[in-house]
Formats: sequence, structure tokens, C-alpha cells
Amino acid sequence: MVFFAAYITPRLGIAQKVAVGYLACLVLGVVGMALEKKMPQFARVLLAGSLALAYFVTYAAHFVDGFRIIHSPTVAITMLSVVVLFIVGVAQERQSPTLGGMALFFGYYTSVASGVATFTLASNAVLALAALFFLARNRWVTISYGAVLATYLTYMIWVWRLNQWREMDRLIFDSGYLSAADFHLRGSFLALYWLLFTLGSLIIRRDAMAAAERNGLVTLNNAFFFLLFSLLMYHTYPQSQWQFQFPFAGALLVASAVAHRRYAPERSSFDTLFLQGLAVATLGVVSYFKGTHLVAALALESAFLLVLSRWMQSRWVAWIARAAFTVAAVYAASRYESWDNPMLWAVSFAAAVGFVSARLERSAQKDELVGSIRLAPLYYAVWSALLAMGAAHEYFDGRTLPWVWTFGAVAVALVAGILRTREIGWAAHIPLAWALGSFFLAKLDDRPWDLAPALALIAVTLGFGQFSWSRARARGDSAAATSWLWPYALLAVATGLVATWDHCPDRWQLMAYSTETLALVIAGTLAAESTFIWLSIAPMVVGAAGYFFGGSDLFEARGVAWTNLLIGLALLALAERALVKKTNFLELRMAIVAVVAALAIYALDQLVSGTLLTVAWALLGFVLLAVGFAIKQRSYRVAGLVALAFSLAHAIFHDMARVETVYRILSFIGLGVILLVLAFLYAKNREKLAKWL
Repeated sequence: MVFFAAYITPRLGIAQKVAVGYLACLVLGVVGMALEKKMPQFARVLLAGSLALAYFVTYAAHFVDGFRIIHSPTVAITMLSVVVLFIVGVAQERQSPTLGGMALFFGYYTSVASGVATFTLASNAVLALAALFFLARNRWVTISYGAVLATYLTYMIWVWRLNQWREMDRLIFDSGYLSAADFHLRGSFLALYWLLFTLGSLIIRRDAMAAAERNGLVTLNNAFFFLLFSLLMYHTYPQSQWQFQFPFAGALLVASAVAHRRYAPERSSFDTLFLQGLAVATLGVVSYFKGTHLVAALALESAFLLVLSRWMQSRWVAWIARAAFTVAAVYAASRYESWDNPMLWAVSFAAAVGFVSARLERSAQKDELVGSIRLAPLYYAVWSALLAMGAAHEYFDGRTLPWVWTFGAVAVALVAGILRTREIGWAAHIPLAWALGSFFLAKLDDRPWDLAPALALIAVTLGFGQFSWSRARARGDSAAATSWLWPYALLAVATGLVATWDHCPDRWQLMAYSTETLALVIAGTLAAESTFIWLSIAPMVVGAAGYFFGGSDLFEARGVAWTNLLIGLALLALAERALVKKTNFLELRMAIVAVVAALAIYALDQLVSGTLLTVAWALLGFVLLAVGFAIKQRSYRVAGLVALAFSLAHAIFHDMARVETVYRILSFIGLGVILLVLAFLYAKNREKLAKWL
């Protein structure tokens, strides 16, 4: 027909061309009706084609120059509307969704092409009613979805003139340029469209469309309306979005109540509208409140929605609650550099509400501190801990922060116990980890912590480990208890080693590290926990290494050096004795004795003058052998023999060549006496010693 119209254009007048067009439509329609019984599918195509051509001929009679016979836009639009209504009637009479969809398409096209504001917007409303009529009478769901898309798309095409880049540029970048009259006109029609589709979706019978289809239609309508009206507000009143969002949220909540009453016990439509209303209300809170009020309001809203979700047993309401709290936290974090005192209070309040929200998220159990970790309460707990830490960092000075991080972990853990929420207990590890990281980073930057907060950090770290250890032990799972304790104990010991290195003078460090070794051995023995015993190796090794490589400064003050040595060796010996009943640690006991002997031999070399060193080493060997005989410990006897071997070697290779005659005689006499006494004791107790050895 398009090619035919182009062919006859030079040969006929305008009236003849329009008449031929209508004649072709009539012929197609008659043929289609004649063949309807014999060839229904083909006849339907011909009939649809005749109606389509009738619309386009009417359209061309005004909008195409070569066919313009109707000069009045009003008359042309009226005739097009009549054709559309005629197609609607035919579609309904013949129960043809194809004809119905075609009629609506032509109607929307006409409204766009007219360029008349009131006609375009009013025509959209009439066509929307026609689509809802098809839905209610014939369950033509696809047409209703298409009507929603076409109604709002037609509005956008007419209002924004999407074919002109200047209008697109204004749409994206400009705001506040529309007049109040434009706003009222466009807003009224947008509200009318939303109301029509919403009422149509709610009034229609339950059996007219499935619940999923109804929810999809409602959601599509709400999404288009919210987006377009928000843009309209942006172009007219950009600072007052909340004046639209709060009423729209209220309208959605009212619609949800209507859906609940009409479609009970089916809840899907109610849930859809209710959730969308809550989401829009949350956006209204974001638009209305600013700064500190926004953080506090969103936190409170989140807690309220969590209570509501438990009452309604709706997981989707809980998701909106989490989203509200996330917005509050992200908003506060994004303005971290400009926090003032009111914001600090707002953030602290949000953190407190977040901990309560974590408790609300936690389902009731017989023992709430036992069981698997749940992501939802953990999410609240982590955000709350981070917010509280940010507020603390801004409020306290640098010297106080080590105490803040350490006891902040304790405070969060106490909150976990009070609220009986295990996830908050896990969030308490965040300030603890921050404290430990700050401690070790300060060491790398050569900025030692004060001793008091370092000791507090050690105690808190061990306390966290002991809690996890005791809970696992209470469940009868010893292997899990050890697994939980290891990381905490290791971090505490590492912190203690660094703190001792920083704050204990070098001349007393052997005694300090030996004390830590003995304390760990005793703790492991009393608690029957091997973790502490194995970790006791660390301070012993560090103390011995520091003593061996500490230089001559360690031995300048002889009285201090002797005290440090004797007490340190005695403490290590006590640690070895504490392991006597622990047969599994025989290798560790032998290692302790070896360290004691090595330290004693080295210290005597530094503290005793060369003339008396042979006798000193011999006395050391005698003492070690005597102790070994007394306690029936082979490792001490072996260590004594090693010390005697050093004494003999020193006498032969040093004293004979370098020492004066008098001291050489005294050295050999002393060594000889010691060896004779040992030989006598061995000969006298040969049978017992044979058993011991």
C-alpha cells in the first residue's frame, strides 16, 4: 500500500488518493470476513491489515503533505481516536489480542504525533483504560504490560523530545528549570497513569491474572512512575524530593493494605507493595534528613524495620533494614574527614543501635553464644564496631588510643555477652586486631608502646583465647580448644617478646625472658594445654640469643650481670623441673638443660678472669653432675661432662702456655681435686649410677 500510494500520488488528486486508500481497506476487510470460516488464520491477517491501513490512511489525511485533506488538527485527532476505538471494539468482539494490541499501538502513536500536550496526556489515560479493559475481560496480560511501557514511554517522548539532543542535555544536567504550571500538568497526568494501573491491578479479579503477573505489572508501573516523577521533581524542585517520596510511600502502603484485604490469604501482592513502600520511605528519609540526623534516623529506621520483619516474618523487610543501616554507615564513613562533635555522637548512637540490631537479627536459641556464625547479625556487628572505632579515633588522642583499642575489644565482647550474640563477639576482634597491628607497626617504625598498654594488650589477647578455649573444652572438644587457643597465645607471646625487648634493660633481659618461659610452662602444666608449653621455647630462644649476641655491655656491671645470670638460669631450671611429669616433652627438657649449660659456659667466660676460668668451668661441671645425680636426670650429667670437657681443654691448650706458674699450678690442682671427687663418688655409687646412666 505504501508503494501503491507513492505510485498513484502524481496521477490522482488528494481526495481521490484518500478515497482509493479507504476503498483498499474496505476490500481487504470484506475479503477477510468472507474467508473467515474457510481460512480463519488467513482471514484474520487480512482483517487486521484492513484495520491497520484504515488507521494509516486517516493519519496520512492530515499528517502527510501529499494526502492532506483534513486541515484541522482537532478533527484529525478525533477521527484517529474513532478509528482506534473502532479497532478496540472489533478486537473485543472477535476476541483477538493481536487486534487489541494493534489498536493500542496506533493510539499511542497518534498521541505522540499530535504534539498537543493535553491530547497526548489524556489520550494515554484513555488507552490505559482500554488496556485494563482488555485485561479484566479477556486476561490479555501482555497487552497490559505493553500499555504500561507505551504510556510512560509516550510521556517521555512528548515531554522530553528525545529526538533533540538539547533536550537530552537539559534532562541530564539541568535542574529547577520547569515552571510550576508545567510541573502541575505533567505531575497530574503521571499521578493519573499510576493510579489507573494501580487500581486496575488491585480491582481486577484474582482469577484474571496470576499473582506473579500482577506483581510484575504493579512493580513496572511503580518503577516508571517513581523514576519519572523523581526527574520531574529534580527539574522543578530539586531540593524537595522528600515531598514526593513520603506521600508516594504512604500511597504504596495503603495499596498494600488493599491488596492484603482483597487477595487474602495470598500475600505476594501485599508483600510487593509493602516492600516497595518501605524502600521509597527509606529514600525519603535520605532526602529529608542531612548530616547527623540522617545517620541517626537511618539507624533507628533499620532497627524498627528489623522488629517489623520479625513480626511479619518477612525476610525482604529485613533486607530493607540492612540497606538502611548500610546507607547510614557509608554516609558517615564518606564524611569521616569532617566529623565534628555532633557527628561523633550520631555515629556512636548508630553503632549502639547496630549492636542492638545484630541481636534482633540473631534467632533465638537455647544458648545464643553457641552455634554457627550468621552473616546478617555479623554484618551489623562489624559495621557497628567499625563506626565505634572511627568515633573513638577522632575523640581520643594518640597516646590514649592504645588503651582505647585494647579495652574497646573488651567492651564489645561484654556487649556480646550482655546481648547474647556471638557475632558481636567476633566483631570484638576488629579493635583487638587493630591494637595488635598498631603495636607491631609501631615497633617497625621504632615507636614503642608504653609498657602498661602493652601488658593490657597481652592480657586481653590471652583472655579472648581463653574464652574460646574454655567454650570448646566445655563441649568436650579438646582438639578444637587447642586450635582456638593457638593464634591468641602466639600473638600474646609475640607481643610479650617485643614489649620485653623494648622496655626491659639489656642487662636484665635474660632474667625477664626466663621468667616468661617459666610462666608459660607453669600455665601449660596447670591447664594441661600443650600450646603454652611449646610456645615457651620462644622467650627462651630470644633470651639466649640476646645474651649471646648482646655484646660486652651486658657484663660491665658485674653484680648485675651475676644476678641476671643466676636468676635467669635458675628460672630456666625450674621450668625444666615443671615438665618432669610431662613425658611428652622430654626433648624440650633436654633443650632447656642444653641452653642452661651453654649460657653458663659463655657467661663464665665473660665474667671470670682467664686465670680462674678453668676452675670455674670445672665447678660448673661438678654442680651440673651433682644435680644430675641428685635428680636422676641424664641431661644434666651430660651437660656437666661437657662443662668438664671445656675445663680440661682450657687447661691443656690455654693454661699450660699462657698462665703464670702459680696460677697454672692452682688451676691444675683445682681441676684435679674436682675430678678426683667425681671419680670417688662414681666408684662408690657404681651400681646405682649404672642404672641411672
